[in-house]
Amino acid sequence: MPELYKLISVLLMAGFKYVVAVMMALGMGLGFLWSVIACTVGGMLGVAVYTLAEEFLRKRIMAVRRRKGKKMFRVNRTSRLIIRIKHHHGLLGIAVLTPVLLTVPVGTIAGLALGYHWRELFTYMFFSFLGWSLFFFGIYALTGWNVNEWLTGIF
Repeated sequence: MPELYKLISVLLMAGFKYVVAVMMALGMGLGFLWSVIACTVGGMLGVAVYTLAEEFLRKRIMAVRRRKGKKMFRVNRTSRLIIRIKHHHGLLGIAVLTPVLLTVPVGTIAGLALGYHWRELFTYMFFSFLGWSLFFFGIYALTGWNVNEWLTGIF
């Protein structure tokens, strides 16, 4: 039963902060297969939740910004980065960078706001999460890198 709690916690964290979920899975000592499954499925659950909530959130944010008399779109470092990625690499760039650089909510909402269909977004995000999971856990399986010792040394 404790293993189930570990899997659920990694799965839930992967829907918000993918890299933190990878570190949690490595630190908890989950096996290669379960770590890959938990991080990939958790990331996709996050994409599904944010896809369903995107329209509601966008309407609420626009209503609040309209009421306060602010611009509908803020230009900041993150929005510039997302637009640059879209112009140079399209949805593939957004999907590949979502797990490691952007967060799951930001990547999902950005992909939908830039006009990509949710089915296309799901496909790209799935292969992105799966690829990053295989990369991170493959390196761990090949090198035997002990995350617990590394984290203890830092903190």
